[in-house]
Amino acid sequence: LPPILACLLRIPILGWTIGLTLFILLLPALILLFILYGILYIVCLPYRLIMMCCCPESYADMREKEMKEEQRMEEEEQYRRFSAV
Repeated sequence: LPPILACLLRIPILGWTIGLTLFILLLPALILLFILYGILYIVCLPYRLIMMCCCPESYADMREKEMKEEQRMEEEEQYRRFSAV
């Protein structure tokens, strides 16, 4: 945090005021993100279900690629974390 903000946050009333103001300002963005996530989940769920039921081989390949990509991203994150130390 910038030194001036850290100094302001130490003042009890001002710290609560800043925190509450930021919460009120960011709450609409958070609500919109949850709504967008819900819409995308509802739109993508039938595709995954159809792939799982009608094309099990393609679905298995897709899941395998997703798992490999996730594992690769975890390894890169660990490499970044340990190289920063």
